[in-house]
Amino acid sequence: MAGYMGGYMLGILLVALIVYIWVLADILSSKKQNEWKILWLLVLVLVPVIGFFLYLIIGRQEKKKR
Repeated sequence: MAGYMGGYMLGILLVALIVYIWVLADILSSKKQNEWKILWLLVLVLVPVIGFFLYLIIGRQEKKKR
């Protein structure tokens, strides 16, 4: 049973890593000012889970406005 659950955890971690890398690439490739990028990178590094959701809610909205 433990090996079975380990596969799910590995899958969840892999998906989380891919999404984290996608958000980092999205921030770095944006045409925003460097201060904006640094701020979001700090938020993402200091509070990864909350920072990810904040970026999706706030950061992506800022990107769509332009």
